[in-house]
Amino acid sequence: MHMCSHSCPYVCMHAHNSYYEDSLVWALSLAELRRPEAKPHLREMSEYYADAAAGTLPNFAFIEPRLAPGPNSTHLPSYGLANHQHPVMSVREGERLMKNV
Repeated sequence: MHMCSHSCPYVCMHAHNSYYEDSLVWALSLAELRRPEAKPHLREMSEYYADAAAGTLPNFAFIEPRLAPGPNSTHLPSYGLANHQHPVMSVREGERLMKNV
């Protein structure tokens, strides 16, 4: 665990972002990410693509895959399809996520 230079008791939130498309389920299970200091570092996946294009990605970026199909999200690079690659979903969509990233 990386600690901030000013020895704060929480994980340093300055060096990473967590990007998500439809859910923060996994990210919200971590106590450090429920702190107010973390909120600016929880970003939608569209911001990941914008940050990547601008060359402003942080040193570490955590990608939260889409957990469920989203019929209102067909305009996104995932086409709104679940892409978490667990056995009940298509590995193909997870591969598409990795290609896009």
